[in-house]
Amino acid sequence: MESKKIRLIGKNGKLIGILPYEEALLKAKEQGLDLVEVTRKTDPPVYKLGDYHKIQYEREKKYKLQKFKERQAAPKSIRIGFNESSHDLLTKVKKIEEFLNDDRIVNIEMRLRGREKAHGDLARSKIENFLTFIKDSYFERSEKKGSAERSEAGSYFEQSEKKGSERNEGSYKIIQPLKRYPQGFIVTLKKN
Repeated sequence: MESKKIRLIGKNGKLIGILPYEEALLKAKEQGLDLVEVTRKTDPPVYKLGDYHKIQYEREKKYKLQKFKERQAAPKSIRIGFNESSHDLLTKVKKIEEFLNDDRIVNIEMRLRGREKAHGDLARSKIENFLTFIKDSYFERSEKKGSAERSEAGSYFEQSEKKGSERNEGSYKIIQPLKRYPQGFIVTLKKN
């Protein structure tokens, strides 16, 4: 019976060659290293000489980095209420700005409960006003270089409403326009 042939990679990452499995195992023992399987899917299968725990650690590190990048790509959701105070809205505007500045996609959602569902037009106008607050906040921050803080949220929003006609388009773009779904409204934003 012919011994199984494998493709062997050295500790430095260079290809040693195609060898019988037993010979590769002897090479590993001579050098005081482990014979670690990289993949079985190729013909012949690929093995590597090295410290098993170190190779396993590198694989786990690469896997965790990949998972982290997947989580970063997932959209962030901000939920606003039908009867939310202006200070709470200002806090959410700041959080949305943070997400947009990190190049994240943001879903803004307004859930309607009970009798609120009967006032869809009012809910639509509230979420559209909220979008203008985000746009105005971006303009204020760039105008004053980050010092657009107000002592009272109400005065901030009142001032934003007054200057609304002289604003630019803002630093975000609407990916998914404002859309009604059974529980309320949703809109998706992304940084320009």
